[in-house]
Amino acid sequence: MKKFLLPIILIVISISSFSQNAPTKVHRKFIDRTPGYSKSVSVSANGITTIYISGLTGEGKTFEEQTRNAFKHIEEELEASYTNFNHIVKMNTYIVNLNKEEVDSFRAIRKEFFGIKDPANEKDGMPASTIIGISALAEKDKLIEIEAVVVLDEIRFTPPKIVADPK
Repeated sequence: MKKFLLPIILIVISISSFSQNAPTKVHRKFIDRTPGYSKSVSVSANGITTIYISGLTGEGKTFEEQTRNAFKHIEEELEASYTNFNHIVKMNTYIVNLNKEEVDSFRAIRKEFFGIKDPANEKDGMPASTIIGISALAEKDKLIEIEAVVVLDEIRFTPPKIVADPK
């Protein structure tokens, strides 16, 4: 019996070791592609999906209008991935000629989109966030650009966003 036990143990250990080192398949989905970049990219592996939303700007003449519009563009990308603001875990915000009033305005508008009612509630909190003051954005007259990272505990594949043919 002892003759057979050692080879069996070695076989079980080698099979266990092989299955733990098996390569993970990673799925990438480029969402809302434009000629120069994708507005968001979804990466799924091991039952987790992470969505990276590119820096998005908004239209408008004032900082508040542009901020609301930028959040609406983020919301469109979230909807394209069948998710919402509750799943954002990280935001980076770039504000031209940053000042305290704009930070306060940004935070108030962000709170509206996230629907935060009780910041003390652990399920009702804000994502990790960085606000960076800059001298200019790539597009002239833009005052704010917001990017976000979303993490979902399931793999999601989204259909590509269909753009109407201009003909």
